[in-house]
Amino acid sequence: MTTSLSNVTVFLDALRADCVSVWPDGDKLHVWPASRLTSEQLEYLRANKAAVLAYLHRRNADLLPPDEVCRAW
Repeated sequence: MTTSLSNVTVFLDALRADCVSVWPDGDKLHVWPASRLTSEQLEYLRANKAAVLAYLHRRNADLLPPDEVCRAW
């Protein structure tokens, strides 16, 4: 199954709107509070784990300051 970036973004935005946090830890996903996930949301995360992890890792990398800023510290 191929999951588009826009589908992952929409899915994670919906979770955030429901006050559910998802973050990567290496090759694992953490969800808090997991008790808020529906069975459909949990199945989506299981089926699209690689795409969700790739999106979150890429997004987190985008939040890092540019090399020039880091060298200035």
